[in-house]
Amino acid sequence: MELTARTIFGILLLLAGGGGIICGLLHEITWWKRRGWHLTTGVVTGHACHKKDGKVLYPIIQYETEMGAKTFISKYGGSKPPEFGSDVKVAHHPEMIAEEHFTVSNRIIFSFLFFSVGLVLTLAGTLLLWHGFQAK
Repeated sequence: MELTARTIFGILLLLAGGGGIICGLLHEITWWKRRGWHLTTGVVTGHACHKKDGKVLYPIIQYETEMGAKTFISKYGGSKPPEFGSDVKVAHHPEMIAEEHFTVSNRIIFSFLFFSVGLVLTLAGTLLLWHGFQAK
């Protein structure tokens, strides 16, 4: 019975770890596709609240392009977003299809966090299963 519970837990760790690795890789691929986007400076003009809890704030950013001013709400928010009126980096598609708030945390930390947690969970699940099979 202990071996069965160990096996199930090991498989769950492997699945969760694999999911974390996939999320990290997909996030990195998304930003890799944005490498040809233009970087410019925008200004935080306000904040939008998350609809469910009202605690997560998403910066509303305005920036200038050759075609005039453009405003958008960042997909990345937090409990302490950039202050009103502060300058932020904006990555935008050259053909104005999309834009995003560009920070180190948006760009690298999410990918690294998902990938590293996924790797640790995968390693833990593998070790748990390996030791379970060695006990047979």
